[in-house]
Order: sequence, then structure tokens, then C-alpha cells
Amino acid sequence: MRVLTVRQPHAWAIIGIVDLVDVHPSGNFQHPCGCNTKWRLRTGYHLVLANPRALKTPIPYTGALGLRTITDPSVLRELEVIE
Repeated sequence: MRVLTVRQPHAWAIIGIVDLVDVHPSGNFQHPCGCNTKWRLRTGYHLVLANPRALKTPIPYTGALGLRTITDPSVLRELEVIE
């Protein structure tokens, strides 16, 4: 996995979209997502993502880490054009 630094142009931008299809406790070792590996976290939750789509052009977006439901109208307009 490549880690972005703050000097890289995509560090403060939306670079892709995924669908969140499931959330389950990480202790659920029999879950069909196949997350029962030595790399899993034993506490917390697993987010199961599907249908990843990279954006052709990153959309500048600051002030948020992690998964997000986008509500900013200008960002939503740009995403509508892409999808």
C-alpha cells in the first residue's frame, strides 16, 4: 500500500468511490467476507466494501478522514457527472 504525504496532490482530495455493503464485528470469524486472516484486527469492526471506482480527476476536499457521505452540493454535482 502506498502512503500519500501532504505534499502529494491527491492527499487532500476524493480519489474514488466505493459501496459499503456490510459492517460486522471483527470477532465474527465465520463471516463470508473472507476476513478471517492473520491480518484482521481482533477488536472493532470490519467494513466490507464493493464496487470501487477511481475518479478520473481527484476532487479537492479537506477536513475529513475515512468514509464519508458527501453532502456538499458542489462535490455532489461533480460526482453525478462521473457516475
